[in-house]
Amino acid sequence: MSESDEKTRLSMHLSGWAECPDLTGGRLESARECMEKSAQHIEELQKLVAEQKQEDVWIVSTGEYSAYLVVAVCASKEVAEEFIAKIDPKNYSAEKIPYWSEPPEISEVLRIHCTYERETGEPRRSPVERVEKVIGKSNPVDHHMSFVYAGVFLMISGTDHDRVRKVWSEKKAEAVHAAIMLPPNAN
Repeated sequence: MSESDEKTRLSMHLSGWAECPDLTGGRLESARECMEKSAQHIEELQKLVAEQKQEDVWIVSTGEYSAYLVVAVCASKEVAEEFIAKIDPKNYSAEKIPYWSEPPEISEVLRIHCTYERETGEPRRSPVERVEKVIGKSNPVDHHMSFVYAGVFLMISGTDHDRVRKVWSEKKAEAVHAAIMLPPNAN
């Protein structure tokens, strides 16, 4: 049975038509038997949908920045790519985004970062401290220190704001020391 035949059969079941084809033999049934089978079929479909825990959807978009526009939401990458192929592959793209069946958990993450000058260890600017809301769980504290052209970049972030500030104080001394120990830039 084709998909359109299945949809037609299901709509006949739901609308209560007096007769509809039986899946097992093609004979005609009474409206009551048909409705009972329909109810079973709907329960089976609901179970299948509940079992499928889709975590991502694909959006079809066009444009950039203020001209950015989402034109479709698709269940799979294949459907999104087929959609794009039909409209304009040069100007549309597919992006995977999370699908939330319930409101997601939101974490408030404190981020502190600063770059310390090579040789002097002085901050290039005052350390930036801000709280950002992020989707999902985040670590209580993460730290990142890297060597950049100007000196040493330090960033501490996490959901435990008091601990982030404590780790910042500890790691800042390491970053300043590392920046002082860097050789001067070759001009």
